[in-house]
This record gives sequence, structure tokens and C-alpha cells, in this order.
Amino acid sequence: MTHLAPLRAKLTVLRRLRRAVCWIAGIASILASSLVALWALFALDLYFFLSQPQRFVMIVLAVLLESWIVVKWSRRWFVRSESHFQVALGVENTNQLDNDLIAALQFESSTRPVPGSTQLRQLVIQNMIEQQDQIQWFKGNWDRTIWKQIGVLTFLLTLGSCIAASWPAYVRTFGQRLLLTEIRYPSATRIQQIRINDTQVYSRATANGHIPSEVSVASEAEVRFAVFGNGQLPQHGRVEIDHPDYPEQRIALSPISLAARKRSLQEGLTLLKQAAVAQTNLVLNDRAFSDRKEKLVNLLWLDAPQIAQRLQQHNAQLPLPESLTRSLEATLSTWTDNTDAAFVGRVDRLMSGGSYAVYLGDDWTAPSVLKLLPLPSAELTIHVTPPDYARAETHPDTAANASDLAVLAGSRLHFEVTCSNHKTLTSAWLTLHHDATSQRIDLRPADAHKQLWKLPATETPLHRFTSPCRYEIQVNDTDGLQMPTPLRGRIQLRKDRLATGTAAVVHQTVLPNARPVVEYQATDDFGIHSLRLLVEIQRTTPVQLESPNASLSTSSVATSPADRPRERHTFDLLPQAPALAAVLPLSGRWPFDLATLDLTPGDLLKLTLEIVDFRGDQPGKQFLSESVILTISDERGVLEAITGADQEAQQKLNDIIQRQLPRGACP
Repeated sequence: MTHLAPLRAKLTVLRRLRRAVCWIAGIASILASSLVALWALFALDLYFFLSQPQRFVMIVLAVLLESWIVVKWSRRWFVRSESHFQVALGVENTNQLDNDLIAALQFESSTRPVPGSTQLRQLVIQNMIEQQDQIQWFKGNWDRTIWKQIGVLTFLLTLGSCIAASWPAYVRTFGQRLLLTEIRYPSATRIQQIRINDTQVYSRATANGHIPSEVSVASEAEVRFAVFGNGQLPQHGRVEIDHPDYPEQRIALSPISLAARKRSLQEGLTLLKQAAVAQTNLVLNDRAFSDRKEKLVNLLWLDAPQIAQRLQQHNAQLPLPESLTRSLEATLSTWTDNTDAAFVGRVDRLMSGGSYAVYLGDDWTAPSVLKLLPLPSAELTIHVTPPDYARAETHPDTAANASDLAVLAGSRLHFEVTCSNHKTLTSAWLTLHHDATSQRIDLRPADAHKQLWKLPATETPLHRFTSPCRYEIQVNDTDGLQMPTPLRGRIQLRKDRLATGTAAVVHQTVLPNARPVVEYQATDDFGIHSLRLLVEIQRTTPVQLESPNASLSTSSVATSPADRPRERHTFDLLPQAPALAAVLPLSGRWPFDLATLDLTPGDLLKLTLEIVDFRGDQPGKQFLSESVILTISDERGVLEAITGADQEAQQKLNDIIQRQLPRGACP
């Protein structure tokens, strides 16, 4: 053991302490720069809400920057090394020992002979041994830079502790976001639920993150957005829909008060009860029920979406279930003022799909996919098969694309519904409206792709159409969508015109046993069932003539024509019935043998042509022509009638000639 062993031990301790302080300074510089980088990254992430790729890039940049700081500034503290003599030199300088400490250490540690006096070496060593208790070993041995770095680190740690204590949720969230998770910072406004139409796309209670689910909406229908939230509520919100090929769409979200929402539910309950009663009493037709159902859906979709959805799917032919009323009453009974606030937005038609995001206050959702689905588009073709009696005049199977048409009674109608945009249909139905009653007929698919639908094979009112009606056609596709407006039309009964005809004779004054020829003509649009000549006889009893030369035509009768007895006879003029449109019009000459009627002069005959048209298994309509009156007389009366007719004809001829001659000329 040397004489300076205690002094050397103190120098060793001092050297180790200085080495530890250098390491502390290096670590402090690393920690300080790391904290600065973390707080800077925290501020950027909090303000800009960086995405996962952005955070990854920022973390990589922070690591690179920290590496540069370590190499440039912190590394020197870790590689710094000092010997006993360097530490002793520092002690000499601070204690003003005039190199005595260094000389004593060198004299004692040297193993080779040192030039100079031995007594001098012993004196220097002995002097340092005596002064070692008076030396201030730690005075001036600390670099101020070390303390600055330790102070900066202490300040940053204190500041960080204060921030973490004041906003622990933010710091905890930032730590999780450094792990590239999609967790959000706490917000003053909290979106609890999002619904688009009848589909819930987001629920804070069950969602993993702030990403709503994908949703599909009809392209040409109204789209409704409902956002429920709590916390610090803003005055308005918005929905942004972004598509790379179209301008950004913004849909404003407006708040609806709790009182207004409750009034809507109460009004919906009243309307629902009225609709149920009216439907039970059969005073509500399908069209009125459809209008009332649409109003109910608009009232209930926000706070009773399940009831609104069941109403939309309800068949108007069936009574409203009582469970709807009970469910709505239960919703109202559990209504509280602590319900989440609602913000509603509507758009008549979206221009495009794309990605949508909801913004409410300082809370928002991540973008999600919104798809536009085309609505089913249907075309209607009606094949009309007229009744058998009319097929010769009309086409046996006529296709009509018009919504309104007129058909003959007894026609068969074949409805064909085709999806024109090639979507697969799940159902299609036809509703017939007869005054206050309605009947639904479900169509059946007629092809493998379910794009063509026809009437069922069972008997329907359209298999034999007998009364006018209105109709509506609606379809459902595989996306659960319907046409925005049903196909509507009206079917009227086409009027089957009455038959027409005439009957005429050459001479209307004839002898009792004459055979006048009756000329007739008859026609109809589809056919003639019967053609008859109706003869009505008014008989009279002749009186005694005043002179033998008097004519029976001028003699008086015992009774007036109104008091004469009447006889009726019928003569068929159609040998083979019915006569269809192919052989029409009918015309002919029929000799009327008056001898069979036992007539006497003075009798009157009223001839009327009766035509009954042909309407298949339905009764035909009767047509009566203008009557022809035959007067029964003797030969003198017939001659006078003929002569009078000739004189009248001659007079008419003279009048015509006079009109043709120049004024003052003689014929």
C-alpha cells in the first residue's frame, strides 16, 4: 500500500462520479429531445388528426431526427473518458495546488529512477498527504451544460406530468395512436348512432372504431339521414359525400327538438289507430291506405324505425296487426327527456355514390362506402284476347302497351311485366280497384332470371273481364327496392255498337191478297243473332158506302185508329243464325204474302225490322228500324195512290225544268 492510496481512492471516486454524471447528461439530452418530439407529434396529431400512414411517416421522421440528435449531441457524453491525472489536474486547478498533486502522483507511481533529489520527492509526497484533507474534491468539477440538460429534462418531465394529469384520456389515446390504432381523441360532442333511411350504419355502443358500415340506397329515391348524439351539441351538422368523378355533396343536418319528436310519435299513434279502424270497417281503399301509410312512415321513421319498416312491408289487403299499436304505445311510455338529440337531413336524389362521412360538432366518422342502387324499372304489356264472337273482326291476341285501354266485355287480359333494366325481381303484384273495393293478384315468374312475370294460372277477374276498373302494378327486386311510382292505368269496357238496318216497300197501298216485296238491309260490327220482320195489324170493320162509285179508300171507318184491335206477327228473315261479321252487311228482298193474314180494305199494317246483335254467351241488344205503314185498299184505292204518286212526281219534274229554263222562256 502506497502513501497516496487514500488520495488515489478519492480521485477514483471522483472520476467515477464524473463518468456517471456524463451518462446522466447524455441520457437527459436523449430524453429531452424525445419528449420534445413526442409533444410535437402529439400536437400535430391532435390538431390534424393524422391517419395511420401519416402517423407512421411522422414516427419514422421523429426516430430519424432523434437518431441524428444522439449522434450529433448526445454521443459525446457517452464516449467521454478521463484518467486519474486528468481528474487530478482539474482538482489542482480548482484548489490552486500548483501541480503538487500531479507531481506527487507521478513521483509515487514512477518505477524508474527519476532525476533529482530523493528528499525533494519525499517532501512533495509528504506535503500532499498533509493537504489531502484540505482539498475540495468536488469544487469546480461539474460542467454547467450537464446541469442545464438535467434542468431541461426535469422541466419537460414536470410539464408532461401536468398535461397527463390534466388530460389523461388524451395522453392515453395518443399512446394508443402511436401504436397505429384507429382510436379517437375524446370529443365534446359524441355521435351515438347513425341511420340512413331504415338502415342503422353506426352505433357507438357496438362499433369497433368510428367507421360506419357500408350502405346501399336507391338512386332515384329520397335519402334520409338521422344522426343521434349527446354532449356539447352544435347548431348544425353535415354529411359529406365524395366521389372522384363528381362534385362533393354536402347535406345539412338540422336538429329536431324532443318535443317535436314526441308529438310525431303521438300523431303517428292516433293515425295508426284511425287507419286500423277504417280498414276494419272497409271505408279505406288501397289508395287512401297507401297515402296514410306514407304519412305514418314519415312520422315514425326517426324514433320508431322498426314500426315504420313493418308498415312499409305491410300488405294493404291484410288488416293492420295490433302489435304495431302496442309497440308504439310502449315506445311512448318509455320516452324520456334524456334521449339523445337527433339531427336530420334529407335529399331528394343523390347525384352519385362514393364515400360518406358524418360531422357533428367536433366528432366525426371515418369515410365509408355509399352505393347507389338502380331502382327496378318495369314495362307492362297487356295481351287482349277478345270473346269468340268478336275474333273475326279483331285480332285474336292484341298486345297493348298503353296504360289505358278499352276492351269488349268477356275479353281475356294477359298481363306481362318485364324488368327493363334487367334486375332480378323477387315479387310482382297487380292491384285491381273496383270503386271502393280492391283486389291484389300476385304475379308469377315466367323465366329463370325472374325478369318476366305473368298472371297466375288460377281464375282471376281478368280471365273474363266484365266491369271497368283501375289497376296498379308494383315490383320488388333483390335489393328490396320498389319502383318510385307504380304502373297505373285504367281498363274500360268497349262499347259494342247496336246493329242498324232499314226496311222499305215500293207501294204502301196494296190489295188484301197482294205480295209486296220488302227490301231490307242489316249490319253490325261483330255479328247478327236474329233478323225478324215485326208486323202489327190494325183491323177495321167497313161501313155502308154512300154510293156505289165511292172508293173504300175514302170511306169512313167505324172506329178510330187508336181503338182498332191489334194483331202481331213475326217473320224470320235470317235462315242461319248467327251471321258473323264476315258475311255482313245482310241485304235481301222478301215477298210478303198478305193473303195469309185475311185482310180487308181499311186495315193498316205496321212493318218494323228487328235486329238483335250477336254478343256470344251474353244477350244481344235489340234494334228496331223505322216502321213502314201498309194500307189495305181495293183496286180503285190502289190506282188512286199510284196516280197521285205519278202526279206528284210529274209536278216535281216540272218544277225542276222551270228552274233550269231562262226567265220568260216557255218549255
